[in-house]
Amino acid sequence: MQPPWWLSFSSIIMLFNFAIMALFIGGFIFILIKVASIDRALKEIAKKLDDN
Repeated sequence: MQPPWWLSFSSIIMLFNFAIMALFIGGFIFILIKVASIDRALKEIAKKLDDN
């Protein structure tokens, strides 16, 4: 008798891979947003320095 799909080993591996991929993509997007906000902050500082 075959176990249900959520108990089979290959599906666990698949879910694990999916979780790692999701974390990787999420972290990548998070870093992109952080870099964009830092870039914007640096431009604001440069603008303030130019005004003085």
